[in-house]
Amino acid sequence: MLSLINILIIFFLFLISYQLILANQSIIEGAENYKEYSDPEIKAYNLSIQNAGNISYLKERIDKVQQTDKQENDLNGRVGVLEKQMEQLMVSNKEMAQSLPGVGEPLETPT
Repeated sequence: MLSLINILIIFFLFLISYQLILANQSIIEGAENYKEYSDPEIKAYNLSIQNAGNISYLKERIDKVQQTDKQENDLNGRVGVLEKQMEQLMVSNKEMAQSLPGVGEPLETPT
């Protein structure tokens, strides 16, 4: 039991020291494919192409969200129709049960 505690202490000390080492490194997120262009016209052109690609990607995502919204509305409508049908079935079953002979009459007890 004591060795397990020692192993856990060493493990957590290793994790903490590893995080401290990572905290001292400089990390620039999202700059993996960044290129510095000296000519401003080339830079503007490349940025406009990248922006066009980003805009088309966002449009595709928005179209998918709108399609999902339409499907949700369609499903909500279908559920409403099913609820009405279930209510009608319950009413017709109740009417059928009441129309059977002997329903609602007191039970005869043998004397």
